[in-house]
Amino acid sequence: RQLHEQAVSAAASFATLAGAGYAPTGYSPLVTEASALVRGELGRHADSLRDLMMAIRPRDGSRQAQARLRTPIAAHFASVYGDGPSPRLTVDVAGDLVLDWVTETVVLQIVHEALHNVWRHSNAGAVDIVVSHVDGTVTLRVTDDGLGFDPSAVPEGPGLASMRSSATVVGGSVEIRSGEGEGTTIDARLGDLGGHWPEAARSTPRPAMRAPTLRLVPNP
Repeated sequence: RQLHEQAVSAAASFATLAGAGYAPTGYSPLVTEASALVRGELGRHADSLRDLMMAIRPRDGSRQAQARLRTPIAAHFASVYGDGPSPRLTVDVAGDLVLDWVTETVVLQIVHEALHNVWRHSNAGAVDIVVSHVDGTVTLRVTDDGLGFDPSAVPEGPGLASMRSSATVVGGSVEIRSGEGEGTTIDARLGDLGGHWPEAARSTPRPAMRAPTLRLVPNP
């Protein structure tokens, strides 16, 4: 599992950088092709390690699917608040949801940034995280009962910008709802069921690459 997480981290980091190689800017065809090859190779390694991990995991697939998100979320939450007082955290992951490695990483990146924002700004007493799927789309909701704010009166900070950037890796989007004294809700919709990002990365590069997609892997 540690090997898989290292591969996922490396591949996801490169994905953001390599994505620029598909933009019709100053990148040469050689740079674009090299980026696609490296990106695809990282994806293959991550997928191979994930297949190995899934093959040797306990047979209780529902629990494992939930633990794959709950465990790192809880660990990050604990690292953010340290020994200080912290809100009550609940994490609800749909039992039949098993994500491909790219989407799983994007979910964790968005949650991590959202938890940092809660810690910095909200003074919340409770944080609720729900990961599910609706109409072929993975959904993520992070809700806190903190101070809230007026989104129209506050410039968008680097935290939300980072979440939006992460979501675009899988063709997704992020929206925020808040109000003074009403807490804050972050909703992310990530991709669709039309394909699998690592497979797209292995194909012949094009001058402009369409938004990557994801697939839901059936839980054995």
